[in-house]
Amino acid sequence: KHHTTPHPSGTMPRPGSTDDLATVPDLNEKSLLRELKARFARDRIYAYVGDILVVFNPLKPLPLYSLQLQQRYRQAKRAQVPPHIFATADNAYFSMVTTHQDQCCVVSGESGAGKTESAKYLIKHVIHLCHAGEQGDLLEKKILLVNPVLEAFGNARTVMNNNSSRFGKYCELVFDQTGRVLGAKISDYLLEKSRVVQLQPGERNFHVFYYLFAAADNKAKYGLTEPMDFAYLASAQLDDSGATSDNGSDYGYGQPSPPPQQEQRGSDEDPAQLYTELMDALRDVGFADAEVVLTQSVLAAVLHIGNVQFDAPTDDDPASVVDATTLSLSTVARLLQVQQHVLRDALTVNVTVTRGESIRRTLNADQAYDCRDAMAKALYGRLFTWIVAKINGLLAPDTRRSSYGFGLMQWRQIGILDIFGFEHFETNSFEQWCINLANEQLQNFFNTHIFRCELEEYERENVSGACITYQDNKPLLDMFLGKPIGLLSLLNEESHFPRGSDTSLVDKFVQHFGGHAGFRGAPGSRELFTIIHYAGEVEYLASGFLEKNRDTLAPGVIGMLQISDQAVIRAMFEDSSNVAADAKQTTNTLRPRRKRFSGLDPDLEVASRNTTHKRSATVGAQFQKSLFQLVERMTQCNPHFVRCIKPNKHKIPGLFVDETVLAQLKYTGMLETIRIRREGYSVRMPFRTFASRYRLMTAASLAFFQPADRATGGGGFGNENDDYNGDGDGDNDDDDDVDDD
Repeated sequence: KHHTTPHPSGTMPRPGSTDDLATVPDLNEKSLLRELKARFARDRIYAYVGDILVVFNPLKPLPLYSLQLQQRYRQAKRAQVPPHIFATADNAYFSMVTTHQDQCCVVSGESGAGKTESAKYLIKHVIHLCHAGEQGDLLEKKILLVNPVLEAFGNARTVMNNNSSRFGKYCELVFDQTGRVLGAKISDYLLEKSRVVQLQPGERNFHVFYYLFAAADNKAKYGLTEPMDFAYLASAQLDDSGATSDNGSDYGYGQPSPPPQQEQRGSDEDPAQLYTELMDALRDVGFADAEVVLTQSVLAAVLHIGNVQFDAPTDDDPASVVDATTLSLSTVARLLQVQQHVLRDALTVNVTVTRGESIRRTLNADQAYDCRDAMAKALYGRLFTWIVAKINGLLAPDTRRSSYGFGLMQWRQIGILDIFGFEHFETNSFEQWCINLANEQLQNFFNTHIFRCELEEYERENVSGACITYQDNKPLLDMFLGKPIGLLSLLNEESHFPRGSDTSLVDKFVQHFGGHAGFRGAPGSRELFTIIHYAGEVEYLASGFLEKNRDTLAPGVIGMLQISDQAVIRAMFEDSSNVAADAKQTTNTLRPRRKRFSGLDPDLEVASRNTTHKRSATVGAQFQKSLFQLVERMTQCNPHFVRCIKPNKHKIPGLFVDETVLAQLKYTGMLETIRIRREGYSVRMPFRTFASRYRLMTAASLAFFQPADRATGGGGFGNENDDYNGDGDGDNDDDDDVDDD
């Protein structure tokens, strides 16, 4: 028969009443799912599994984030308040203050699980806890306004999520030893620049592009009409549910976040108001009016350059700009403050320098389109990098606010990681490959920490932990990151070969890792391969891998932007080390005729010379380096884990789909944590409860349980009315009543 472990008071706790699911008797997949489902039905979206906070995206606004609730969680004991993101933030902040150790909060989960919102509330509550009065008001307000600014430029609607982060973000809040906030620093990872020029069906571009159209003044100032008039936005189509629209509204939990003073928004929000709030946020953070105008000019230029078209009599002939799109070309030149003829040459002619001699290569139409799209991606990527750098400069710690002097060693930090979740689409490309690699690295960090904590608890209890094992994904990480032979090393090596191709890359993958347990080739296809991730198998399409990893930008385009009349644009492209400049690295198969350099702007020729023959780090190499630095930084901190779960794939409030949730419990490591505990000592009963329940099994123990003890509650164990969850009502649920039925 099915055996159910009795509750300490003699009855089973009501499903959904246990805050810490690690204390559920006979913890397994079924019991975990039952508890989570019951809590979700009662809008209890937070729960603990040991020291891990599990968060469900309710897909609707909930009244859980008021100032009164923040006050309630301030230095509250865990047993006295229900699970909440504020409790995790409180624990991180006061752990930093009392132990003087840096902390980090790792927020993870699938796309659409609510990671961005969770990270936002972590920052909000930490700032609330360290409130420094009027002196700190301005700085704290700026820090809170960073989120909506970065979401506007770095988030977009996808088929899975209305506010999907298309970049990784690590926000470090810096404090002095008294706990006062001194500043903040943002580190960004792998912005999905390809979204600028190519959208999947049912998806949208970055939010900020659509905000531009909400202001009437922008139409004349930047030559804007309607979003569907621009090629880079026109491919966004409504899906069957109508989830993808062009008004940027429908705010709520898991939606684009407005400024913090207006977090709960309805679906009837005025797009013009959203634009105004973003502009105000930029200015409040510290951007000058001229910098805000520049930002909009670059955004508009990106849209207009997507409307520039090329044609040629045959595939082998030089490309020229289509006359009907000359107006778009001139608008781009005006917005970027460059000469129109220089811009035309930069898009249709490639200039290289060999032994001091400038060589001109005319481009065919396909190559010109590639050059155009590369320029659009580079403009947006450099603009995003500039915005992050500007924010970091404005929020840099002011040592004058520290009561302990100017030494960096006196500062303490709380890092909050909001990084892209594991992705598995119908078609998975280079972006998903990098995103899933990052998730593999974070899963390894999680496993290592949980495993170590498990052994430490066994040591405290003086029991053996030899029986504990866990699924180690280090062999898969070694396959990705190994040197000299690893998937990333092979990708970077092939990217530097002029004749390297996506198919030759897959051939090398199969050659070196065809027998690896984490890799599988696709019979009959040289462009498909499968990686067996910790979260499941993902098939990748290698088409475009080398091009995206090289991230090439023509020397002529770099040179043109380096002589722009706009100083900030010049500064964005002064350091060309981040772009590959050698035309030999392009994937074009056609070889245009070589001509002696002539007819181009002399300054452009000089700038082109300065950007030629520089081998830059590939996207993969840069990402690998930044990922190592991130993990090294987090390893030095005391971690707090927040695992976000989405209840269904259709973004329907109140719908809990068992299969969807179970799959994510696997992805986020919850089932792995359960398995570790089940293989070890899965029953973790407090000694009072154990003695009370089993005291009759030994006569010797009766001496410890005298009637007087039970009457007074002193010296005895397991009073029937013990308040096991600490809410003060004498039962073990989290209601205000005292019966435990």
